[in-house]
Amino acid sequence: TSSDVSFADAFVKGVDGIDAQDTYDAALKNATVAPPSGDPYNTNVGRKGLIESTFLGYTPSRVSEGVSWALEGYINDFGLANMAAAMAEDATGAERERLRTEHEYFRSRAQGYVHMFDPAIGFFQGRDSQGEWKSSPEEYDPRVWGHDHDYTETDGWNFAFHVPHDGRGLANLYGGRTALAEKLDTFFSTPETAEFPGS
Repeated sequence: TSSDVSFADAFVKGVDGIDAQDTYDAALKNATVAPPSGDPYNTNVGRKGLIESTFLGYTPSRVSEGVSWALEGYINDFGLANMAAAMAEDATGAERERLRTEHEYFRSRAQGYVHMFDPAIGFFQGRDSQGEWKSSPEEYDPRVWGHDHDYTETDGWNFAFHVPHDGRGLANLYGGRTALAEKLDTFFSTPETAEFPGS
């Protein structure tokens, strides 16, 4: 549902031609309603794993590509929060209060990326619904494509900085701005190997 943050960003920036209410309602549905599917963990509409991530704060690893779905979801939640705040400025009464409440809720939810960061390995990785990390520091290799279905079409390195909405918070996870800069230096100096499991 990454179109949600795109439309929200366009609305907040005053781009013409956006039906704010319809756009917001669609994004709100994507962010809060479990997809209509017999298998809520693998679907082509809405957000995968929403049925659990709403309560856990992260998408559990039994959801295929759960880390990618979670991190993208936090970005979309941030966009939704900003759109709600902008719409609240022109609203009145109960509608204004509802939008302000939704702004706070999605702003808080957008910070959930911290639940996917494993400080023992220094990367975002999958964890199960009981909170156990998928891989130990000895097992984890950020160069492995997909990392046992954690990432969509990439590896741990390419998701190591996937928090564009909270640069300071991301730096804090790495131990501060200097440590984040060092992590970026390591990323840029690490050759892309596209190592696949079993290769």
